[in-house]
Amino acid sequence: MPSLHYISHAVALALIAMLIRKYIELKIYHDDVMSSCYLSETNHENSEVENEIEHETPPKAPVPTSDDPRFLTPEYLNQKLFSDGSSVTCNPTDHAAQRTCHFVNLCYFAERDSYLFFHSDKSILENIPVNRYSPTLVELSSVTNHTYNHFNYIDMPVSASRLFHIKWVTTSSLIIRRFKPDNLMHVIHDDILPLFQTLRHFNLAANTSDRFHYRLIFDDEWGEGPFLKLYDILSVYQPIFKSMLREAPGLTCFHQAYVGLVKSTAWYDYGFYKPQGPLPERKVSSVEINSLLEYTRRELGLSINTDNSDYLVLISRKSTRLILNEIELSLALSREVRIKVIHLSQEQYTIEQMIEVVSNSIGIIGMHGSLLTLAMYLPAGSILIELFPYAVNPDHYTPYKTLVSLPGMNILYRAWRNMEQKKSFGHLTMGNIEYLPHDVQQRIISQMEVPRHICCDDPSWLYHIYQDTQVDIETIISLTQEAILATKTENNRALDKIATNFVIPDKVTHDSCKTMVDGSKQIIIYWEIPWNLQFFNYETVEYEVLLQYTKSPEKSTIFRVSANSITLEPSDSFYIVWVRCSLDEIHVGPFKQIACVE
Repeated sequence: MPSLHYISHAVALALIAMLIRKYIELKIYHDDVMSSCYLSETNHENSEVENEIEHETPPKAPVPTSDDPRFLTPEYLNQKLFSDGSSVTCNPTDHAAQRTCHFVNLCYFAERDSYLFFHSDKSILENIPVNRYSPTLVELSSVTNHTYNHFNYIDMPVSASRLFHIKWVTTSSLIIRRFKPDNLMHVIHDDILPLFQTLRHFNLAANTSDRFHYRLIFDDEWGEGPFLKLYDILSVYQPIFKSMLREAPGLTCFHQAYVGLVKSTAWYDYGFYKPQGPLPERKVSSVEINSLLEYTRRELGLSINTDNSDYLVLISRKSTRLILNEIELSLALSREVRIKVIHLSQEQYTIEQMIEVVSNSIGIIGMHGSLLTLAMYLPAGSILIELFPYAVNPDHYTPYKTLVSLPGMNILYRAWRNMEQKKSFGHLTMGNIEYLPHDVQQRIISQMEVPRHICCDDPSWLYHIYQDTQVDIETIISLTQEAILATKTENNRALDKIATNFVIPDKVTHDSCKTMVDGSKQIIIYWEIPWNLQFFNYETVEYEVLLQYTKSPEKSTIFRVSANSITLEPSDSFYIVWVRCSLDEIHVGPFKQIACVE
């Protein structure tokens, strides 16, 4: 018979084996729970955030009956996905560039670098085009008609969702793709303004004084970039970068995801298919821009006092497109214009500091470049003087001129162009013209003006725009003095008036129709300007006059006049006259009918 010692030893080994097995089971269970909770969030203030991806043990709570964020546990969300699948609702439009979509249970699959849509008998698909690949479902950026920004999803049966480990982002999310986050023009124009407008469109703030309650998802390959602060202040949550999503195993599912940006704030076309220039149908004005400025200054805690503005800002570049006599220009401006000059560079100032300095100045002088976008922060009645290297025509590159010329901005713009080649110093490495044949290099260098071109790698453009320049100090001083004087004398035509980009003139008023008594029997029609225009700031007013004849109703004549009257020749029938007002050649009011007889 086995001794008691052997029996005790066997029992001990069995107990140890059982404990090891139990430990392994518990470890597997623990890992599954942690995996399910990866990225989940039920209470932002109390959750433990690690690298902006949240881990949270499911609370012991009743089974939820709604989408109350307090109840959005991974188990609940998993069951909702397994039973209901995904859903999507888009705004009704035939154009991908104008489409925005709201997804429920949209999932990112890192292994395929794709988004998955799980179809069930409860899935809702509203306003989805029949062919969502023509050209795409949604664009992830406000930069339109660029394949880099196309977004779509892969169709999957809901049963397949059970095959994955799932991590949840429970906060409302907005998925975007930054175009060039190292360039301030692209950051403001392509991302920040459209983001701000989109967030207000979807009403993702608790009230107007709050930061927005959503999480920004950067679906791009960029890192943070030098202007991340401008993105951060738009949300109570830190953004999630694509590199973070790729590190997460299985699926990362977004309980509520918004895709696509409102593009009504764009003002410039970068020229991917035709030479760059202002968008022909711009809808943005100082109203939208000032809303963002007020929000930005508040969230950054900036001190703004424009009553005592006593300095100009000179944009200082440190690597290319240099002002070679920058110090001399600065001293001359101080001496001749009698104003302090502050040199501003991206290398020496944070974005918050740059905004604050510009916001308290009377204007900016600088070479063509992205920091001139800071002009949007200038007080009304300020100046922007843009300098251009040799052979670069200011009329062909106008993103900053267009910005400060938007309705209601009231910033005076002037441009200076170097016309002396001997005062320009080029770099063969720019535009890679050093690799071109020598005769082609010389032809580019000797050009007096860069030919029109499309974006973005034209060698002539790149060579000339990156030239360093010895500027004409005397001319720039005269330009500055003239611009400052103009802002004082013109007072920018009632700066407190509202921009007119959404203003429609009312009907003309106090109309009358009179026949001349001098024997000519000519008919003179008078009217007065629509009464509501006295309250708005506008550039031009014209009138469209439509004549119809009662004896020949199919016959009509249209006149366009700038005066508030028109003289008509005699007719053998009644005139039916229709008059309407056109504001700034864009905004047309309703017709007013006037009956006249010879």
